[in-house]
Amino acid sequence: MTKRSPTRAMQQVSDSAPALPFEKPPSGSSSSVPPPSAVQETIVDEDTSPATPYPRMTAAIPAIRAPDLTPSWASHAEPNPGTDHRLDESSDVEPPQTERTAAPSHRSPDDVELEEYAAITASLDCRPDERDTILEQADIDEQGFTTTKRRWRSAISMTARQGDDTLMARFDSAYVARLDEERERPYELSDYARFGAASEMGRGDMELADQRVPIAAKMILRRHWLRRIMAEESTQRRYYDEVDRARG
Repeated sequence: MTKRSPTRAMQQVSDSAPALPFEKPPSGSSSSVPPPSAVQETIVDEDTSPATPYPRMTAAIPAIRAPDLTPSWASHAEPNPGTDHRLDESSDVEPPQTERTAAPSHRSPDDVELEEYAAITASLDCRPDERDTILEQADIDEQGFTTTKRRWRSAISMTARQGDDTLMARFDSAYVARLDEERERPYELSDYARFGAASEMGRGDMELADQRVPIAAKMILRRHWLRRIMAEESTQRRYYDEVDRARG
């Protein structure tokens, strides 16, 4: 008796690379394959007429599954009835990437020298409503300027207690120089003499306002001009002449 070899259906496995993330699965691929079933082989005795089927059960042949190429982010849930999915292509489109905005970087407060600190202070006193703009132009943030202010004020105070006026004089000179730029004209000895005369009558603050000088600059101007007046006798005489003229 001659037996026929049983015929078996084989499913070929794709050896292509798996789908990249956020890539649509290849057409025709399936994430599910029907469960394996027992394959029955019928053996026919060709010498016997009519043929008597002799059923014989072979071992169950497991089906070969194709690799699951479905991306892990793809949803298999039923669509929400309240949502129009006619144009839903979310499985084919890469989710938008959120850009991170780098925090603005500013220089270290330790890099701000005394003269620059004085100039920034003068600008802030003259234009308090433009504080953010002034600090941005100086490439320093609010916290950095606060640290700078504490550092230089502490240094000026400590040296002044030791009888050294050098740091304070440097601060005052740089402050007045920036004040001249903010006023768009220099603060002359005659301006200070008018302020001195007005102060004798209790109108010092009003005179400063007329001169476009912030009240915060009052003590700085006094220290600055007092040094110059006491250092030069000719400047001292000019000052008193200007005060007499301002008194009228």
